[in-house]
Amino acid sequence: MESLSNRLFLYGLASLVIVLIGTLSLIVPVALRNAEQAASARQTALVAADLNATLDSRLAIMLGQVSREQTAQAIIAEVTAIWQAQTATYAAVRATAERLISEATAEAERRYRTATAAPQQTQTAYAQATATPQAQTAIAVAQQTATAEALGSAALATRSAQVATLSAAETAIVQAQSQRTATAAALATRSAEREAALRNAAPLSVENATALTELLSLKHDAPITALAISPDSRLAVGLARDQLLIWSLRDGALLQRMAYGGIAINSFAIAPDSRAIALALDDGTLALWRLGERAPRLAKAHSAPIFRVVYSPDGRLLATAAADQTVIWAAAELKVLARLNGWAWDAAFSNGGRYVITTSDDGSLHLWGVPVYK
Repeated sequence: MESLSNRLFLYGLASLVIVLIGTLSLIVPVALRNAEQAASARQTALVAADLNATLDSRLAIMLGQVSREQTAQAIIAEVTAIWQAQTATYAAVRATAERLISEATAEAERRYRTATAAPQQTQTAYAQATATPQAQTAIAVAQQTATAEALGSAALATRSAQVATLSAAETAIVQAQSQRTATAAALATRSAEREAALRNAAPLSVENATALTELLSLKHDAPITALAISPDSRLAVGLARDQLLIWSLRDGALLQRMAYGGIAINSFAIAPDSRAIALALDDGTLALWRLGERAPRLAKAHSAPIFRVVYSPDGRLLATAAADQTVIWAAAELKVLARLNGWAWDAAFSNGGRYVITTSDDGSLHLWGVPVYK
């Protein structure tokens, strides 16, 4: 019985040793990777299984064959051998784990160096990438500056040419003004001389007619077929088929040109006050043009061409002789006052205005007046 107790004590002691060994197997550096832990657990399980089987078989042998001391010594020797084998296994596993950790650390360091080198490469690439735009920008700025300088030089040259042209133009203007002033002065002198000559001209007589001198020359591009001087001697009126021309006798300037769409003007008459001109048109129209007005007043009482128009001495009446009749008008209103039947080539008022005389196509003359019976 005592031998069984000793054996049980040894079995418990061995179990305690095994537990201690398992505990020691659990106290492994935390830094080992999952592979070391898995290997340690698997090795521990294998060792524990082998140890339990060995102990079971050895206890059975010891119960039947050997003494307590021999059994204890044998168990301790076997446990020691198992511990040594397990320690060697742990050393191999730790070496493997340390190797794996070292390799992982080296890989991590390589990756870290690669990662830290990337910004430098990026910076180099950025520097290379930005160097080209900077160089292009510098070239563009230089080109723009050269272009601006060229444009500025061209603008300055253009401005200088414009200034020179302006100066030449100003000089030409000054010269033209001087020439115009001289011409105006010469014309004023000639006009003054002409006006003085016209104003101071002596009345024509038998005695001085041989001394006639041309005081003024007026020109037109068509023949002048009829001509008259206004009663105030200031205007010269000429007829050129379908145009009536009015000149100033002071300086020879053409003051007005009258036309009626190509209709022929057969005759004209200047009012005694020199303020209006009456025109006889070939279509039977009477036109009254007051000087200074832009358009004439028109009136029609004839169905045939008007050959002649005349004013009465006081300017209050007008007579128009035409192929159909002679018409007496109120000059101010262009109102028909009387119709004298029969063809009339011409008409005229007497000096006192008491009669009007007309000529007919058969060669006869007709005297018209207002009789007063006592």
